[in-house]
Amino acid sequence: MRSAFGVEVEIQTNPDPDLLQKALTLFDVPLYNRALSMFPLWQNIKKFFDINPIQHVRYFEKLGRKVLEIRKKSPSGRRDLFQLMLEAKEESVKGTQKLTDEEIIAQTIVILAAGFETTGSTLAFTAYYLALYPEIQARVRQEIEEATKSHGHTSTLDFISGLDLEYLDRVISEVLRIIPIGFVNVRQCNESCVIKGVHFPAGVIVNIPSYAVHHDPEFWPEVINTNLY
Repeated sequence: MRSAFGVEVEIQTNPDPDLLQKALTLFDVPLYNRALSMFPLWQNIKKFFDINPIQHVRYFEKLGRKVLEIRKKSPSGRRDLFQLMLEAKEESVKGTQKLTDEEIIAQTIVILAAGFETTGSTLAFTAYYLALYPEIQARVRQEIEEATKSHGHTSTLDFISGLDLEYLDRVISEVLRIIPIGFVNVRQCNESCVIKGVHFPAGVIVNIPSYAVHHDPEFWPEVINTNLY
């Protein structure tokens, strides 16, 4: 919530029951939605009945709009994602705003949806592989400790974004290569096109299997690359 909406919600010490319940059930897609999505007319049905695969969109849209109005009236001085989008809104390219209010609100919902479960899963899998490879865990720990000492033992969260923790970045990248959180990317082709002799008609749904690409021996001969230097 802090990253997406720029607000403190004290989710661990004093959580809002309604907000917490909606955040936890963001991807609880009803069974009838899953069943209908298998039929060819699903795209038309989804548009007609305004069905969204993400739950509680209207709730978070209302929350995002409220935060937007508050930040417009009284800027917080924070350099968070919400503030960066507000600054982008004030800029224009050839007389056109880079971001509109609606786009800012939509982006906050996307950030919340994309970063909610994926962040937790990434941390869990990273901890798992660090436990499997203690020598790599020791190198990561050493890099973080050295960075902490050079910044006067301040909170890691306060300085980590400004550091070049190269080894930690490589470890996380390798974990996401082994177990991609988004194991398949789904995109809809807006215009007909031909790619390497394959014709993609407009409107077709394209599934890109990230997991298969990440484990293709042509590109990744080793199942797990422990030589991260």
